[in-house]
Amino acid sequence: MDQEQTEPVEQKERRRASHAYKDKESSKIFLIITGCLSGVAVLAIIIVLPIYFSENTDADVTSTVSAVSSTTPDGTPSTTNFETNPISTNTTTSATEPPISQLPNERVDCLPDKSWEQAECLDRGCLWSPVDDGSLAPPCFFAGSSIYTLRESLYNDSGIISRLSLSEPESLTHYGVNFPDITISTTYVSATTLRVKISPSTERYEVPFDHPPPVTKPANSLYRVTHSNENDIFGVEVSRRLSSSVIFDTTFGELMFSEQFAQISTRVASEYVYGFGEHMHSGWKRDMDWKSWGMFAKKSRNQKKLNQNGVHPFFLCMEGNGDAYGVLFMNSNAMDVTLQPTPAVTYRTTGGLLDFYIFLGPSPDEVANQYVNVIGKPEMPPFWSLGFHLSRNGYGSLDNLTAVVERNIATGLPYDVQHLDIEYMERGLAFTVNGKDFDGIRDYLRNLKENYNIRNIIVINPSISANESQEYQPYQDGERYQIFIKNNEYEISCGKSWSLLPGIDADPVSAAEDQRAHVAFPDFAHRNAATWWSTLHEDFYNTNIEFDGLWLDMNEPTSLVNGSVNGCDENDSMENPPYYPAIESEKIFDGTMCMTNKQYWKSDSAVNTYHYNMHSLYGSEQSRATMEACRKASGERCAILSTATSPGSGKYAGHSITDTESSWEYLKSSIIGVLEFNLFGIPYVGSEVCGCYGDVTFELCVRWTQLGAFHPLFRNHNSQKSLDQDPAYFGNEFVNNVREAMETRTKLLPYLYTLFYEANSHGSTVIRPLMFQFPNDNATYEIDDQFMWGSALLVSPVVEAGKNTIDAYFPDSRWFDFYSGQEEPKRGSRNVLSAPIDHINLHIHGGNTIPMQLSADSIQNSQERNFSITVALDDNGESFGRLFWDDGVSIDNIITGEYTEIEFTTNKQLIRTRVLHSHNSGENMTLSNINIIGIEEAVTRVKIDGTDVAYTYAESTKQLLVENLNLDMDVEFEIHWEHGNEWNRIDCMPSMTERPNRVLCLQRGCEWLPSSKNFVPNCFFALNEDGVLTMPSYSAAAVQQDVGYSKYKLTINEESRSVYGSPVEELTAEIEYQTNNRLHIKIKDVSGEDYEIPEEILNISSPASSTAEESLYSLALSENPFHLRVFRKSTGKLIFDSSIGPLVYEERYLQISTILPSENVFGFGEHNHKRYRHDSNWRRWGMFTRDWLPVGPFNLYGHQSFFMSIDDPDIGTAVGIYFHNSNAMDVVLQPRPSVTYRTTGGVLDFYIFLAESQEALTQEYQRLVGLPMMPPYWSLGFQLSRWGYGSLQRVKEVVNDMRQAEIPFDVQYGDIDYMNGSKDFTYDLENYDGLPEFTNQLHEWGMRYVIILDPAIKIEDGYEPYERGIRDGLFVMNEDGVTPATSRVWPGLTHHADYTNPNTSAWWLDECRAFYNETAIKYDALWVDMNEPSSFLNALPLGIDLSGTNCSQEINKPPYMPRLLRFRTGLHSRTLCMENRQFLGRHYDLHSLYGHTMSQVTHDTLKNMFPAKRSFVITRSTFAGTGHYAGHWLGDNQSSWPPMEWAITGMIEFNIFGIPYVGADICGFMFDATAELCTRWMQVGAFYPFSRNHNANGKEPQHPTVFGPDSTASSKKVLEVRYSILPYFYTQHNTVHKIGGTVIRSLVHEFPSDRNAWNNHKQFLVGSGFLVTPVLENGARTVTGYFPAESRWFDFYTGQELHPTGFHISLDAPLDHINLHVRGGTIIPMQQPATTTVLSRQRPMSILAALNDMGEALGSLYWDDGEARDVGERYYEVYFNCTQSTLRFEVAHYATDFVTDLFFEKATILGVTTERIDAVLTYEDSADAGSGDGLETDYTFDSSNSILTIFNVTLRLDTPHVIQWG
Repeated sequence: MDQEQTEPVEQKERRRASHAYKDKESSKIFLIITGCLSGVAVLAIIIVLPIYFSENTDADVTSTVSAVSSTTPDGTPSTTNFETNPISTNTTTSATEPPISQLPNERVDCLPDKSWEQAECLDRGCLWSPVDDGSLAPPCFFAGSSIYTLRESLYNDSGIISRLSLSEPESLTHYGVNFPDITISTTYVSATTLRVKISPSTERYEVPFDHPPPVTKPANSLYRVTHSNENDIFGVEVSRRLSSSVIFDTTFGELMFSEQFAQISTRVASEYVYGFGEHMHSGWKRDMDWKSWGMFAKKSRNQKKLNQNGVHPFFLCMEGNGDAYGVLFMNSNAMDVTLQPTPAVTYRTTGGLLDFYIFLGPSPDEVANQYVNVIGKPEMPPFWSLGFHLSRNGYGSLDNLTAVVERNIATGLPYDVQHLDIEYMERGLAFTVNGKDFDGIRDYLRNLKENYNIRNIIVINPSISANESQEYQPYQDGERYQIFIKNNEYEISCGKSWSLLPGIDADPVSAAEDQRAHVAFPDFAHRNAATWWSTLHEDFYNTNIEFDGLWLDMNEPTSLVNGSVNGCDENDSMENPPYYPAIESEKIFDGTMCMTNKQYWKSDSAVNTYHYNMHSLYGSEQSRATMEACRKASGERCAILSTATSPGSGKYAGHSITDTESSWEYLKSSIIGVLEFNLFGIPYVGSEVCGCYGDVTFELCVRWTQLGAFHPLFRNHNSQKSLDQDPAYFGNEFVNNVREAMETRTKLLPYLYTLFYEANSHGSTVIRPLMFQFPNDNATYEIDDQFMWGSALLVSPVVEAGKNTIDAYFPDSRWFDFYSGQEEPKRGSRNVLSAPIDHINLHIHGGNTIPMQLSADSIQNSQERNFSITVALDDNGESFGRLFWDDGVSIDNIITGEYTEIEFTTNKQLIRTRVLHSHNSGENMTLSNINIIGIEEAVTRVKIDGTDVAYTYAESTKQLLVENLNLDMDVEFEIHWEHGNEWNRIDCMPSMTERPNRVLCLQRGCEWLPSSKNFVPNCFFALNEDGVLTMPSYSAAAVQQDVGYSKYKLTINEESRSVYGSPVEELTAEIEYQTNNRLHIKIKDVSGEDYEIPEEILNISSPASSTAEESLYSLALSENPFHLRVFRKSTGKLIFDSSIGPLVYEERYLQISTILPSENVFGFGEHNHKRYRHDSNWRRWGMFTRDWLPVGPFNLYGHQSFFMSIDDPDIGTAVGIYFHNSNAMDVVLQPRPSVTYRTTGGVLDFYIFLAESQEALTQEYQRLVGLPMMPPYWSLGFQLSRWGYGSLQRVKEVVNDMRQAEIPFDVQYGDIDYMNGSKDFTYDLENYDGLPEFTNQLHEWGMRYVIILDPAIKIEDGYEPYERGIRDGLFVMNEDGVTPATSRVWPGLTHHADYTNPNTSAWWLDECRAFYNETAIKYDALWVDMNEPSSFLNALPLGIDLSGTNCSQEINKPPYMPRLLRFRTGLHSRTLCMENRQFLGRHYDLHSLYGHTMSQVTHDTLKNMFPAKRSFVITRSTFAGTGHYAGHWLGDNQSSWPPMEWAITGMIEFNIFGIPYVGADICGFMFDATAELCTRWMQVGAFYPFSRNHNANGKEPQHPTVFGPDSTASSKKVLEVRYSILPYFYTQHNTVHKIGGTVIRSLVHEFPSDRNAWNNHKQFLVGSGFLVTPVLENGARTVTGYFPAESRWFDFYTGQELHPTGFHISLDAPLDHINLHVRGGTIIPMQQPATTTVLSRQRPMSILAALNDMGEALGSLYWDDGEARDVGERYYEVYFNCTQSTLRFEVAHYATDFVTDLFFEKATILGVTTERIDAVLTYEDSADAGSGDGLETDYTFDSSNSILTIFNVTLRLDTPHVIQWG
């Protein structure tokens, strides 16, 4: 390291001449001239800039130096992989005066380390101009030019690199010669984080840190970066993309960089700057009036302005508009920062690099989160450490300690941790015990823990005595390990600390220096230090004190002699640096060791740096080693407290703000310290309650104890010479004054513990300022006498003597007194609150739910008590909260998944819990009480999971209390409450296009009673005195009564009024007992003229075959008013009741309501449901087929008006209702629970189903509408598609990539880009030349080709499909029924085929066959799209008038408009006009049937084209029964994580709708998929029945091989699993094809009585026995799955049984793995996978049997040739039956005319509980089984995992077999 050079006098003069005027007068002249020039420049800017910006667009990354620009005109980087763009370097120095002046606030101090002297200033080459207005602005300042010149800028996708050269080597050398070349790199870390690093060309010390890797700039980045060189002043400028506000700008000030000095300045966005530490700050906001803060770890009394124990060069800045950002200076050398009113910050450091991280938030909480995500998230403290800690230095003896402990136990106050300071040690030596004064301490502490649940924390100092005359293991082992810090001579460098010399009997604190031993300091960065340190702690734990935590003191490190016992070489520049920062002490080594001592830089390298660089990291390095040592010794999670800290310390330790004085000023400053350390990522922090030094007063100690009760670390500690200050010392009055605060803390610990979990998992703060929660409220920016716990709890302590009131600020939100629940009346203002001596003010923030427990005298006792939750409602009646819970002590519980996490969500008078993760190993999880505050109206009813419960409502405080519950929080539940009869209201003005008001409501004959809830109708149908609806209604008279059939005439009652049209006066009601399980109710116009779904489209008519006596249901009919009730006979459960709402029957508006049998409702579609189980809390769902992205709660492609409900969860019985109506409609689910149907036409036609299970119910429904089609075997293979291959060549490349990677792959698709001009029945002869040959090649490889067809035919003369369609009148017609209706789709103007026309079938067949034969494109199946139908012609903006279209006002905007997408526009939006005519009626009625009819016709077309072989149709639009003809994909989803989760619900729903061949576009259709997203989606998509990867035109490719080898390998692996279980998949499809049911089903489908399964929509079952648990979150490497306790579950890959069940369990989920489990009782037939199904079907098969609790398993296999359309008898059906000793293969059906050579080669049986197996025998004749004459068979038996594997067998599929073992 070079010493500072002496500069010759003549060089100084030249530099002064070139940079500064020599005297004050010339400086004034200079200021006048440059002021004038500045005015001219401003005018030029005003004129020129608007012109410039009108012609230029800002790029995200730009250079303002034109010669260095490396961006294209559109702002994109012109090069990648670093391409240099050199510019000429100006090597001459201008001799002119500086071009600008600087206003006082713009100055940067040029004499920061010296007194301001003009001569010294000018000698440095700076400007001198004193300020006369009293400003603290420096008179000596830099000239504003730059000593560095930009040489080149380099760009790549992940950032910018600029290289600078020193243009004036002789300038500004007063701290050393500046480096000649430096590099400035800006790299993108994430969308919100940047790194700016400035370094010289030579290798140099930098902070040892695992930096996050750079990324390609995210498209959603918040920043814009500029490397600027305007006016030859280089700088990095960072601004926000949206607002363009500048947040980091280094063009300000002077960049200097020499060996021992670096300086850089940056402007900041505002004066609101927070952070920098550790200091005793007098305010939360930093003073920007030229304040300097030094940072260098130092043991000092907590003095104002001085550097203290920790070093945290991080600040947060509020921009004044709610946005915030943060900057971390990654540097560990001695430094300071100067804050000035510009506003700006100047950094000066004595070494290292200029290395910055910039975090763009934009909220302050997000800034803190982003910061800790870089430095490391904080530790998870043990639960007990959140209790009250008692400590002091000065107990003197174990007897005195015992007396203090006993008197505090006697108070009954919470008391959890006792600390021991150095007096427990022998002579202050680490790892010793004072046998004289503390004899018996080991047994005493063990007794405290066992009998009083009081833990202990002991102090440990790092220094190790080097003067021991007897064996002293710590020093001797340290020498052996070579871990002590050495000096320049490579000798151990010794200082002095508390340790005394042998034989000295004195107090270690007050002993004389000559009594103190020499001590060595461990180098915790040494590779051997952790082992040495752990061994010492384990030995000490086992032989002396069983500590629970460790308190690290004196670890700055502190030495009681300066430097070393031999002093330091003050001639060395490291001991006497050229720049001395604003830090305490005259010499840098004062109070610590010599800076020239040597340390390891990195644990895996040689000694290569100095303590000079590493000093401030010492505490963090010790904390890291100590956490590991403590855990190894105790076997539990430890509480580690470290006095010295630095960025990242929070990963290992908490912090106590030490050495405070017992004064009110220090009490107040402790709040600021706690806030700052939370900002620094060390949330486990607190002050020394009541102060450490000085004797505390009674009042001060009361108030500090109350305040400390709400610090994360709650510790009372004082010094040796101070009086006692423990709570019991002051007597009963004190105890009573602090009891409320201390017991309240204990109650709140579940919430506090959860906050620590969120900090540990997500990086959030535990304690935060009001500003974090209310960043848009500038009044919060300087509040530092209040603070918040998380987002929920506001703490307002007394911080001044003699006060019994406080002036507290309440931002504009709801606030409730914690103790009384009373709402604070004023908000957005300061309120005076009463604060008697025994009270601390706490308020709950509305919108938060707080979990609590009853208070106790210790956390251990509290932890065993029941829970309560307090729900504080916000202005919208909503609230949210979480609970994290575990055993409180185990290590890495979050990693191992041994914890429970519960989410509480309140909305619309409903509290819903969601168990995010569960692993209860005995902890009490019982919820007893629920308190809801902020309910404005009286509560009239409360239900929990549909059951009424007792409650109390306090009108005065607006609180609802539900007590004495016994709810297991491991099980999800719902709590509803009702006001008046709101749940019973049926909306009387429901149309989406009308605004309800009192006048119109009363005119309609309804009741008007406004509700405070915006989701409850204000206008509703009225009830008379008897509780009967007054209107509209009908009376009934029997017309026909037959066995199983009744018919009634319904007549309108006189008082009935119209709702949306004239009521139909006479109706017919028909009731049919169609089967024992199915009831049919139809209500229609007596004239019979109403539209009904044509039987030609969906014929579900069925004669009655049951009777009232035989059926499972009973019916009660009321004649006046007419309504129906249906009951389940076996239970008496009411499952249908139309009396709860009116019967409305008008020309274009029909309405009926019914109760729901339970709140467990599933179905209705098609929508983007985000959960499978419906929310019945006033949710409204429209049904009307529509082309729209599945992103919101809108009607989508299909119309499915069927739902299913569990009417009795205990026994699993199910009820379903199908509404047979195709008009535009919606349904409203209400919390009664009930459902109201409203439709715009048709008839009221309902089918009600009852069954013993949900699977049986779906079978009943599907038998009515049509059993699902049987897909060909090859269609279960993996399929690949995209819109936008662009050419056949690209398709071939993709297929070849897949084949070369040997990824299983069966089907390739052609989207519309294969067509000529997007026209059906054509192909692009230029870009797809050779397509016929390619399809032939696919077939030779055993693969298939599927093409897309749309229903819209281009209007083009000479285009034969169009010509023939026009000739035969096959298109949808205008209202006149003669002229074809014009639409617009991909080809341009089009006509839509009318598939209800019987002649269209022949035309469609002819066109499909002609294309197949004439082009020789031998497609294998058809994909039909855009068939809602979709048209772009009417894709109008929201609310546009119909006059601009060809559609009529009347029918397209019916009087009642359901909740449909674009309801203001009309029904015609994005489709055809409703008045258009089809063969079977108006499009108004037939619209939602369009896709269904197209699927029917296309299915019949393929059946005619391929009469011998099965094909398939995949359709976007569906209706009831479509599954009989086609499969379905879930539409144009997005390439993001939520749609992958939502697809699971969609897939399960379509299975109950009877369309089991279903799947989503794997990896997403819209937008670009990331590698991780696509990898995860390929995993879950591998278990979709329809497994296809498909994306949109213009998006990045996403086929499995495109993301690199890891993603490719993962896709190959999971698809091989799919192909291995295809026999199981195929068997499931055969079952549902024959009898109905589901292939994919939810957990609740199989486990209806398990409440945890009710809301599970992130897992799914294939069949009943194969459970898929996918990862659905970005970055996750574990996944939580729920495993019902009713079954055994086995890992599919390993066969190991999962324990325990009945819980949410965390599973490892590395990126290449999806968790799969087999349910006990299931047998899965399998087959060796191959790259196509043609090949895999030829490979041997195997059996995987998982035994249930009874030791049994069942399964079956259906096997045919995989594609025959008419299978007849050509199939095999094999049943499998397994027990603990036998596996049977029974051939239930033998194929005729179908021969197979397939055989089973292996059988694996899971859950075999036999202790040993001696033999396995195989029999071909079941009669011989057990005879002992079977064939001996190879096997292995893993008794530890209960897995029997039988192999090397050849068991033919067409032959029965028995395998026995024993």
